Amino acid sequence: MTALAQKNEKAPSFGTAINALRPGCEWIIYENDLTKFEWSDINTLPRPTDEEITNEYDKQLAVWNGKQYQRDRAPKYPGIEKQLDMLYHDIKEGKLNSGTWIAAIEAIKDADPKPAE
Repeated sequence: MTALAQKNEKAPSFGTAINALRPGCEWIIYENDLTKFEWSDINTLPRPTDEEITNEYDKQLAVWNGKQYQRDRAPKYPGIEKQLDMLYHDIKEGKLNSGTWIAAIEAIKDADPKPAE
């Protein structure tokens, strides 16, 4: 996932869970509180149960938490122009595997490692 996508990525909520369970349905939830959840009468699908919503939310939250390392890394990466410049010089110097770009990227990845799966 790109740094841009990560910046715009929203944390899971009951709303994201409802959308996953009943895509295209109309509803309103206030303050991410299931006691303040209103299901529109125009929907042809039934309202998801609180248990279904909570289970989906928990599933989404586990995925979100598992990608925290990506959100931690994203702001540390040099801009693409800087990375391309580093790569250009490393290629010209024959140091693709030992140059400035690989060292910079490895330092970021080492500081925020991907968790074991």
